[in-house]
Amino acid sequence: MTATDNDKLQAMLWAAAATGDSGMVRRLALVGVDMDARNNEGFTAFNIATMKGHADTAKTILAVREFRYTQGLGMSAEAWLDRPETRVELARSIGRKSA
Repeated sequence: MTATDNDKLQAMLWAAAATGDSGMVRRLALVGVDMDARNNEGFTAFNIATMKGHADTAKTILAVREFRYTQGLGMSAEAWLDRPETRVELARSIGRKSA
C-alpha cells in the first residue's frame, strides 16, 4: 500500500468515526488501518467518535484496538478474556469490586 492509499484510508476512518459508521470502521480494521493515527488536529478516530456522540462506533474502535493488543501478545481474544487477571481488571475499569 502506498502512502497516498494509506492517507485515504485514514481519512475514511476519521470520516466513519465522525458519522458513526461502525461498519466502515470494521471494514477498515480488516485492511489494517491504524486506529491510533491522529488527524491534522491531533485527534484519533476514538476521539472523533466520542466527541460526536457515537458511542457504538467508539466501542467498535476500542474493540479493534483490544483485539490487536491480544494478537500482539500472541493470544486469541478469547484466551485473553478468559484469564482471571483480565476479568478483574475489566471489572475494575467499569467500577465493580470483583469479576
